[in-house]
Amino acid sequence: MMQPWYMLVQTLLLAQGPLPMPRDVPAPYGPATPIVNYANESPEPYPIDLATAIRLADSNSPLNVIALAKLRAAVARQDLAELMFVPNFSIGPGYLRHDGVDQNRRGDVFQVSRSQMYTLGGPSLRVDTAEAIFEPLVRRQQTGAFRESARAVRNNTQLAAAVAYFDLLQVYGRLAVNAEVLQRVSQMLAKAQIADKTGLSKTKGDVNRALTELFLRKQERMDLEGQAGALAARLAKVLLLPPDTLLVPDELKFVPITVVPREKVLEDLVGLAISNRPELAASRFMAGSDREKLRLARNQPLIPKMQLDYLGGVFGGGKNSYIGDTALRQDVLLQANWDLRNFGFGNAAMIRERRAQLEGSLAEVVEIQSQVSAEVTAAARIAGSRFATLQSAQQAVREVEELYRKLLASSFGMFGPRETYDALEPLLAIQEISRARNLYINEVTEFNKSQFTLYMAIGQPPLEALEGAEYTELSVPPVPPTR
Repeated sequence: MMQPWYMLVQTLLLAQGPLPMPRDVPAPYGPATPIVNYANESPEPYPIDLATAIRLADSNSPLNVIALAKLRAAVARQDLAELMFVPNFSIGPGYLRHDGVDQNRRGDVFQVSRSQMYTLGGPSLRVDTAEAIFEPLVRRQQTGAFRESARAVRNNTQLAAAVAYFDLLQVYGRLAVNAEVLQRVSQMLAKAQIADKTGLSKTKGDVNRALTELFLRKQERMDLEGQAGALAARLAKVLLLPPDTLLVPDELKFVPITVVPREKVLEDLVGLAISNRPELAASRFMAGSDREKLRLARNQPLIPKMQLDYLGGVFGGGKNSYIGDTALRQDVLLQANWDLRNFGFGNAAMIRERRAQLEGSLAEVVEIQSQVSAEVTAAARIAGSRFATLQSAQQAVREVEELYRKLLASSFGMFGPRETYDALEPLLAIQEISRARNLYINEVTEFNKSQFTLYMAIGQPPLEALEGAEYTELSVPPVPPTR
């Protein structure tokens, strides 16, 4: 017995294989598909993964170079301060000719013409003993501050690279979801067109509804392509690569990365941050420097300044231009003197200044410690909440996929005596799939960013986070495979 004609149409509508896509529907967008730039050129994509991005930022960042240069300068100043007790050495020839009046020790003034020539040299030491004792201590504290500041810059650079990579991965994940949605919308459009031609459409607007969704998704794809190009340029800047380098994720895989175990107590995390944060350590070193400066100001009037000069060599001279009677000559000067600036009032003012500087530095330590504790608390609470939202988003993906499967099995709205086709149900299902998948991509991205932010907040560099990280395998892939 021959089936009714509308049953044949229904069989066609329920076909499981993918239908031909309309000519105005773009091919699925893969993670390594080049983006057309302003000059209508297609630059070659360069795949990159998270570890490579962090390492490149760590080695290439000019901010790291600047911080290390400041550290080397601080080390040089420390070395110079520790050499204050080492005398200078000078040697060289000299010539003196005097014509005219002169005066002896008795006060007699007389005319004289004489010449001298000599070659003298030797060590010379003029040192403020208090500075020679305390200045190296000051410089050591400052060197420690610059070292910790360099570590803070390095941590921030690595975190910036990780965040930029996660943002780039996120937009490519959304592009992959967009490609999947475009393919499903094209199938819905093809079915709506068949139903419209055979008179089985529930409403005459089904084809228009499908076309509207199609063009909106195409518009979304173009917006995402622009975002991908901008984020690639942003990551290239962090990595100090040419701005036209088209960086793409090496693998389009969204996996939660746990670097700070969920079992960690907030109090322990704050304690780790207070012990490890380089910004806090740098402020402590600067307070130590100001403390040594105060000790220097207090002891400077009490410790004498030392002077030791020794000159030895050949000396000779005579009347007029005659040079003769050369012989060896030695001069030694050893002196100690105490210096009271402005009868001691200047020293008292300096002590007050140094004391005020120390009080300000100690207050800054308290302020930075409070800021660090607040950052860790905020990062820990955000990272902790992401565990719950991640599970909820993952469950949403499972449910919407099950919804789509059930609707597909029930012919997406074939009902009534003539079993008409309703395009609204598949359209709503596809929209929910897009929303759930994009939400999950966003949740995974924010989860990973919050984990790395928390790890850095407790004073650890993001590059070390990769060594002990735990990667959670998902039972439901949030991004469809690239076709």
